[in-house]
Amino acid sequence: ADLCRERDSVCNDISIPPYFYNQRKNIIQRAHRVTLGYSHPTIGPKLGPRFATEGAAACYDGGDRIYLCNGYMRAFWALELRTSRTTGKPGQDLVPIADLRATRLRGLPIHTYSNTGFINNDNGGGNAALVVHAGAVYGLFDPVTRILWRYEIGANQWRKATVLPADLTYTSRDGIDLFSYQQRLWVLTKTGVSSFSETDGWAKAIRIDLPYSSNGGMAALDPSTGMVYVVRGEGTADFATLHLPSGQCKLLIDYLPDVVSVYGRRINVTSWDGQRYVCIYRGHDTGERWRLKLPPHGRL
Repeated sequence: ADLCRERDSVCNDISIPPYFYNQRKNIIQRAHRVTLGYSHPTIGPKLGPRFATEGAAACYDGGDRIYLCNGYMRAFWALELRTSRTTGKPGQDLVPIADLRATRLRGLPIHTYSNTGFINNDNGGGNAALVVHAGAVYGLFDPVTRILWRYEIGANQWRKATVLPADLTYTSRDGIDLFSYQQRLWVLTKTGVSSFSETDGWAKAIRIDLPYSSNGGMAALDPSTGMVYVVRGEGTADFATLHLPSGQCKLLIDYLPDVVSVYGRRINVTSWDGQRYVCIYRGHDTGERWRLKLPPHGRL
């Protein structure tokens, strides 16, 4: 595959065994996680004519779809993993990369936030986050309004779900992540972590100090342990762990093999030969992929 370069602005990566699905520029590529053989960039689905910008984000529903936003013009897509674009028939297995179908859905309710500091700017954004939770897609798209949006899949409609509590602050230069865990929606920022339910609102935020960046900073949840693994980014090799239920956070300076950069999320927790691993696609003008074997309790 092409190197994950700084000039590409953004790259998202999702693990769906036995593959990694990679969103970069305006294309989707697929890599086998054992051989690391990549599909050719000309045969996969394209997400519009323009390259993704820093507001791009992606999430997996655990079944048949990856949802993606491009970071410009409010574009929002569903990548059908088991439905052929040539026959339109759903199947049990992942279809060949050349046969993947990308469907454009109703656009985002607001433009993603631009690194220039202007909201409602078609040039894209510094960070955005998507997650599938309770049968819907939730998204955060800008740090000014701090609105948490909900996309109703069946109705193809966005609506405002809530606003982040005052304790959860971030800028376009900071990392921001969403997780679905124990029937609640969790939000992680550099200043704290909290969970939300449509029925009883926000839990009290747990204050933390975790300065991670939208440039290379990213986090992934292991739902079997409640541990979150965070890459600090911004050209550092720092790593961190966070136990969601307790808020216990541990910063590990220079823990990674090398520095990490490039916008987007390229960290996954996945099973591999009966073991749990954190997998990271480095970026920083490389094609490197790393994996870290996790202990049963998940703590490092």
